[in-house]
Amino acid sequence: MAVSSSFRLFICRCRRLLELSLEMVNRPFTESEYVVTKFYQHVLALAFAIKEINENIKILPNITLGFHIHDSYSDVRMTYCTTLDLLFKSQQFVPNYRCDTQKTFIAVIGGLGYETSFHMAKILDLYKIPQVLPLSVCNDYCQPGYRKEKKEGEIFCCYDCATCIEGKISNQKDMDDCINCPEDQYPSKDRDHCIPKMISFLSYKEPLGISLTSAAICCSLITVSVFGTFIKYRDTPIAKANNRDVTYILLISLLLCFLCSFLFLGKPRKETCFLRQSTFSIIFSVAVSCVLAKTITVIVAFMATKPGSNMRKWMGKRLTNSIVISCTLIQVGICMVWLRTSPPFPAFDMQSLSREIVAECNEGSIFYIVLGYMGLLSIISLTVAFLARKLPDRFNEAKFISFSMLIFCSVWISFVPTYLSTKGKYMVAVEIFSILASSAGLLTCIFCPKCYVILLKPEMNKKEHLTSRKH
Repeated sequence: MAVSSSFRLFICRCRRLLELSLEMVNRPFTESEYVVTKFYQHVLALAFAIKEINENIKILPNITLGFHIHDSYSDVRMTYCTTLDLLFKSQQFVPNYRCDTQKTFIAVIGGLGYETSFHMAKILDLYKIPQVLPLSVCNDYCQPGYRKEKKEGEIFCCYDCATCIEGKISNQKDMDDCINCPEDQYPSKDRDHCIPKMISFLSYKEPLGISLTSAAICCSLITVSVFGTFIKYRDTPIAKANNRDVTYILLISLLLCFLCSFLFLGKPRKETCFLRQSTFSIIFSVAVSCVLAKTITVIVAFMATKPGSNMRKWMGKRLTNSIVISCTLIQVGICMVWLRTSPPFPAFDMQSLSREIVAECNEGSIFYIVLGYMGLLSIISLTVAFLARKLPDRFNEAKFISFSMLIFCSVWISFVPTYLSTKGKYMVAVEIFSILASSAGLLTCIFCPKCYVILLKPEMNKKEHLTSRKH
C-alpha cells in the first residue's frame, strides 16, 4: 500500500528533529528542551506505528489509518479549544461540502499528562468517542507520591517509579517529576498532597506561656512588696542610704521589666511589635543606669572620706540623677531613630520550620544597635562594680551590686547562643526567660539583704550601727 509524499515528508521531519535532539545528549538538557524532545519522540513513535500498520495488508486489510496531531499548550482553555477543533474543524472546513473521502474517528489518544486527558474526556464522552491513554507496556503507572525514573538501557517508555525526595510531592499518576509545595504548606507523609502549615506563636494558654506568665506575675508582686517596704521604712538609714530616689527608680524600672514581658506573649500585632523591644530596651537602660549610678555614688562617697579630697563637691543627688538621665536619653534617642526610620512590623517566617508558620516581629537591623548600647552599658556597670567590690564594709553595697551585675551579664551572654540555636516560638520564650531572670537577679542581690535587715534585724537599721562598722 502506497504512502503519500506528504506523509513521507512528515516522517523525515520527525526523524530530523529526533536526530537534532540526540545531538544534544552530550550537554545538559534544559527543562523545556527535555519536554520538547520527549514530545518529538512520541510523535515519531506514532508516525512509525501508523506507517507500519498501513504498509502491512495483513494487519488492517482495506483500511488506511491517519492521524491528526493537536497541541494543548499545557493549558486548560487551550485543551478544550483543541478538542473542539479536533471534533469539528478536522472533519470539514465548509458546511455541507466534502471534497475528500470520509474520515471517521476511531479513537483519540490522550495527552501525556493526566490533566490534559481529563479535560479532553469531558468533551469526548459527550460524543461517545473513546480515548486511549498512553501506557507503557513495561510497567504500570507511577502512583501519586512517586515520579518516573528512566531505566538504563531500556526504551524511553519503560521507567521505574522513584519516591519523591524530602520536601516534594506528586499528586497525580505518572508524573515526570515531583513538585514543591507552596510556602504555606508542607508535604504529607506519603508525599502525595500538601497540608496547610499551622501558624505558631507563644500563647498565654499553652503550658510554656502559662509558666512564663505566672513567673512574671510572681516577680511583679515581689517587686511591689519590696517597694512598699521601702516606702514604709523610707526614713530608716538603709532606705535613705545611697540616694533613696534612685532606689525608687530602680524598683519601678524592675517592676516594668517584669511587666513588659507580657508584650512578647500572644500573636504579634502591629502595636505589640512597635512597643515591645523599644519598651524593653529603654526600661532596661533605666535599670542598668540606676545600678551604675549607685555604684559610682559608693566610689565617690569612699573617695570623699579621704583627707583633702575634692570629691565632696560631687556628693549628692546631682551626680546620680545626671548619670541616670544621660544614659537613658541616649537609648531613647536610638529608639526614636529606629522607630522613625524602620519600625518593627509583624511578619511570617515560613522557612525556619517545615510544618509551621512562625508569626514574629521583624525588628530590622537598627535593633542590633539598641542591643549593642544596652550591652555596653551593662559591661560598664559590671566593670565599675567589680572595681568597687573591696571597699570597706560600711559601703558594702558595691559587693551586692557587683554580684547582681555578674548574674545580669551572665544571663544575657548565655542568651545569645541559646537564642540563635532555637526556632519559632521558643526564641520568644528564651527572651522572656532572660528578661525575668536578669531582672530577678538585680532584685534579689541588691534588695534582699536590705529587706532582711529592715524586717528581721531592725536593730542593725540604725545610723549608729552603720557608722560604727569597720572593715
